[in-house]
Amino acid sequence: MDILHSDRTTWLLGLGGAALGLLLLAGCASTPGVRGASQGSDGIHVVENRPVDSAVRQDFARALELLEAGQYPQAIDLLEKVTTRAQNHSAPFVNLAKAYVMTGNYDRAEANLDRAMQINPGHPVTLHELALLYRETGRYDDSRQVYETLTARYPEFMPARKNFGILCELYLDDPACALKQYRSYIDNNPGEEDVKLWILGLERRVGG
Repeated sequence: MDILHSDRTTWLLGLGGAALGLLLLAGCASTPGVRGASQGSDGIHVVENRPVDSAVRQDFARALELLEAGQYPQAIDLLEKVTTRAQNHSAPFVNLAKAYVMTGNYDRAEANLDRAMQINPGHPVTLHELALLYRETGRYDDSRQVYETLTARYPEFMPARKNFGILCELYLDDPACALKQYRSYIDNNPGEEDVKLWILGLERRVGG
């Protein structure tokens, strides 16, 4: 495996804090966002626009700080408490799932993503997390199905494009699919030189 592929495998090996967007509770839009794991990629903030108690918002914001700082057990402990007080909000469940993935507890992560989907069906951030979880646990076809749904519903949700391309190239051996996703991504992120190199490599591989 060449260096380029190795870097790409590492880029989103897990779901962790640095890789995806951040799903926020209403009133927390000023909370620092999670940046993309590769330099220059955009963080995605999606605010869940439902009222919530200020004390819950404060605890949630603190939990996100812990999550970004890599203090996953502490983040889990606080997010578990938040989910009991904000049971109609998907945001705490999504971020709790992210924390569980970083501790290797995939069953708990999936349970929380399922709960988030029940609360807010089809949310792009939740779908993105679910696709990555499926990939992380070797369910590549399931991951592809989620990405196909996600990119069809939210074609401008660029993190999904990039990660769908990674799935197609490195896990499904589908260079045509990877090229389609990378090209869509680079059209909206023209400064990402790494993705341009991935595209060139694939074009040489498939002959154009």
